[in-house]
Formats: sequence, C-alpha cells, structure tokens
Amino acid sequence: MLPISTTVQRRSRLALALAIGPLAALFLAGAQGAEAARQQYHLAPGPLDEVLLSISRQSGQVISFTPQLGNYSSARVDGSLSAEQAVAAALRGTGLQLQVSPDGAFIIKEGPQPSSATGSKAKAQASEAAAPTLDRVVAIGTRRSDATALTSAAPVDVINSEELVQTGATSLNQALFQLLPSFNFPQNQSATRGQNPKGASLRGLSPDQTLVLINGKRRHASAVVNISGGVPFIGAQPVDLDMIPISAIDHVEVLRDGASAQYGSDAVAGVVNIVLKERDSGGQLNTQLGQYAQGDGFSKSADGWYGLGLPGDGFLTLSFNGLNNKPTDIGDKYEAGG
Repeated sequence: MLPISTTVQRRSRLALALAIGPLAALFLAGAQGAEAARQQYHLAPGPLDEVLLSISRQSGQVISFTPQLGNYSSARVDGSLSAEQAVAAALRGTGLQLQVSPDGAFIIKEGPQPSSATGSKAKAQASEAAAPTLDRVVAIGTRRSDATALTSAAPVDVINSEELVQTGATSLNQALFQLLPSFNFPQNQSATRGQNPKGASLRGLSPDQTLVLINGKRRHASAVVNISGGVPFIGAQPVDLDMIPISAIDHVEVLRDGASAQYGSDAVAGVVNIVLKERDSGGQLNTQLGQYAQGDGFSKSADGWYGLGLPGDGFLTLSFNGLNNKPTDIGDKYEAGG
C-alpha cells in the first residue's frame, strides 16, 4: 500500500498529462495549418485591384475593396507568404491599410495621407490614371479626333473659361486681346461709330478673313459693313464677337495660321473656334463695377450661367450678359470766341 502523498502525486501528473496532451495537439495542428496557409507568390507590380484579385484566387481569402483601387500601383509580391503578408506586401507604399473583419474577411481602406515621397508618387499615379489626357483635345486645324494642342501640326492656343474671367474683361474681344499675342482688337475712334461690330483680327489681317466657329460650325457674319474711313479694315464684314457672352464659353481654340486649304478663303488669317458650356447642373454669377479716376465712364456688368438637366440624357445651359457704360470724354473743352 502506497502512502497517500505518493498517490496524490501520481494523480496530479496524470491530470497534467491529460491537460497538456490536447493543448499540444491543438498547437501542432495550428502550426501545421499556418504553415499550410503559406503559399508561393510571384506577382509583378501592376494595378492594385488586379493584384489583390490574384491573391484572393490563389489563397481563397475574401478581400473587399472599392473600384478606386485600380488607380493605385501595387508593389511586387514574391516569396512564401501568408494571405495577410501577401496583401501587406501589395499595399506597400500606397498609404492604404488592411483591416480584418470579425468573420475573417480582409478589408482595404484608405489610411492617413502619407507625407513621404512614396505617398506623393502614389498620389501622382492615381491622378495620372484618373486623367490620362495631358491636354484638351482640339477640333480645329486637324482631322484627327485625338489631337491636342501639343500634338497638333498647326499652332493652336486653347484658352479655358477661367482664364477668360481672370482677365477682368467685359467682352470676349477684350479678353482675347489680352491673352493672344496675334489677336488685334482695334477700338472705335468715336462714339458715333459704336454701332460697328467688333470682329476678331489675327496677324494684322482683316476681320472677315478670320473664320469664327461656334462648336465647330460657322458663325454668321454681321449685317453691317465697315464703310467709315475712321474705322480700320474698310469694307470688312466681320463676326460680332460681343454677341457671345463670356459666361457661355467653356474654352476657345485659336488656330494662329492660315487654314484656307481646309476651311476656305475666309480662314486666311486663322480660325477661332468657340466651344460653349454643356452643363446639366450648377451655375455661376459674376458682377463688375468700374469708373475712371476723373469721375466719368462709370460701367457695370453682370453675367452668369445655369445648367439644367432634361429628361433622358439631355441638358440645357442658359447664359446671359448685361453691360452698361456711361460716356467718357478725354478731350479738352474748346470754346470758340466771337
């Protein structure tokens, strides 16, 4: 008969062995499972969404992300990695974060904005993917549908609506005169000739030798012919650009070269293509006030636009322009004696 203390020690050892045995088996099984979860990945850098889909198909792991991840570029994923390590390797340098949901799914979310050069590179790649065109496509001087101001064989200036507004001009003629080096805008010499239309003059040639297009279609010329000797370009019948509000313009394309072979004899001096806004929402209102230092010539103007959506795929963009100028006189008073 064994002493009581020896019996208790044997029972304690037996209970400890029974407790450690299942835990050790569970640990070994978990280690084998983790080792089995590791796979060989050989994924080259590319669009992040495609790389994540490859990791998901290879590992069987559910990965949730938004379509905007296609704007990011993945890092190389290479080596024996678990699914979590592979995703972390793909997200390296993108500023994105990996979160694991309670049910075990991987969720890719945007993290804080990185301040390093790597974050700037990822941001530049995202913006480049969002806007692959470096310059606005032009429609004049070429028959190609993908030509830009940089790739066009003819010299084309593209002026957007923001640049027109920043000039502070109240008319399209005045704005183009400040922005285009080859554009001439002769002012009328007298108020009695204010009814004469103000046309576009390129390279010092007559205004009726500059072709004016609206959305690629010819704009009709004015009914008034310049016959006064005090007005430049006698006999010209130009297009009145003051009838087109700046608020209605999306951008202006100016071909600063003769294009008579493509458009006809009225394009000897060049072509001005005015592209109007096509908006189905939003709007803008601009007002200006001005006066000369001597107290006369008070002027006020207002212009704006408003976009409306129509049923289906239609739109209606309304634009207006109002201008009122008080008279001014910079001459000396002359009184005849006797």
